[in-house]
Amino acid sequence: MGTILDILLIIQSFLTFSPASQNVKYWDEFSAQEKNVVLKYGRVDALILGYYNGKIVPSDDERTFALLNTLSEDKGCSEDLPLRFYLFNRILTEADGAIAEILGSYCLLWLDAQCFYVFYYLRNHPEIEDYYLHYLSAEFYFSGDDPNIRFNTFRQTILGKCNIEGPYLMLFFEKLKTRIESLQQNP
Repeated sequence: MGTILDILLIIQSFLTFSPASQNVKYWDEFSAQEKNVVLKYGRVDALILGYYNGKIVPSDDERTFALLNTLSEDKGCSEDLPLRFYLFNRILTEADGAIAEILGSYCLLWLDAQCFYVFYYLRNHPEIEDYYLHYLSAEFYFSGDDPNIRFNTFRQTILGKCNIEGPYLMLFFEKLKTRIESLQQNP
């Protein structure tokens, strides 16, 4: 059993990241010990723990919407960020029905609040990136607003706050624009 100092050092190791250093750590990269520290000693919401432990199954109900709100809450680089991001992505890959219809707005929340964290992950996980592209394009297309204006506003907001090295962001936005255009041509 580790000391309190060991626990604090583990928590600090995955809380401190910066775009310049790219010292970003995700839940699937955590050791069993690191996961255990977050789950036992972190301030993890009961809804999140319930979903993580299989006691909550997402469906079209108030508890699921509360879970999505809790997962997507902007808490900065909190100790449960990797867990919340992991679980949100799990919902993205498993959603259907009414939940799938609202996930685009939650993707927007994640990208706005944690753009570096999300984009560093997406650039190395094209299968998850595809879900974000799918839900975001649907969100822009079905929002009732002009999808091109909304897309351009979103792109400028993200580019203004998230300067990731290399061409990834521009490629992501080109893919997203292509998806939106495809929906416009084939509704």
